[in-house]
Amino acid sequence: MEASLKLKSGDVTLEIEGSEEFVRRHMSTFRTLLGGTAPPVEKAVPEEAPDSLLGWYRRTVPPKLIPSMQDSVLIFAYFLNRVKRQTIFVPEDMKNGFHEVGRAVPKSLLQIMGSLKRDQNLLYSGTKRGEYCIMPQGLKYVENLLGIRKHDLEEQKAKAEAVYTAAVTPPPVEGESQAERLFARLSGDRPGSRTGGDA
Repeated sequence: MEASLKLKSGDVTLEIEGSEEFVRRHMSTFRTLLGGTAPPVEKAVPEEAPDSLLGWYRRTVPPKLIPSMQDSVLIFAYFLNRVKRQTIFVPEDMKNGFHEVGRAVPKSLLQIMGSLKRDQNLLYSGTKRGEYCIMPQGLKYVENLLGIRKHDLEEQKAKAEAVYTAAVTPPPVEGESQAERLFARLSGDRPGSRTGGDA
């Protein structure tokens, strides 16, 4: 996650941008350069994409809830499954989730995921080594944890389907009905069709 730091003392202003770790590592050096009396740090708020994990997390996870590491893995898996329509994930996806919401990645991430699979039966193995999927009971667990109602799920699905449809539907030809557009696409008469067409 990117961060920026702006320190001002008198007529001297120092700014630094980079990863949060980089900014924190150099903060004391800048304060020393300014005489040790730097004012409070102005922290830049990262912008959220509408379908980003961070945006969804802020809207969905109750502010007073501090999820355990296991719950966090399940919440990230739920987001990938229900919002992004990505049924298979790998440990790297979970690491990215922890980074995106500003939490430290647990050193025992693989053990946590293994426990969720073997002991709690909330995850299962994908078709390839290192791939995971969230079980239906894992989805229900997260819905209960976060208080997600059926209406919320339908709204999330509709948004995800709209994004998917916009990405795969070719632009309409003037005067063409939706049925004609679909038929042309399926029969291969248009670019982006299933059979390839003469593009």
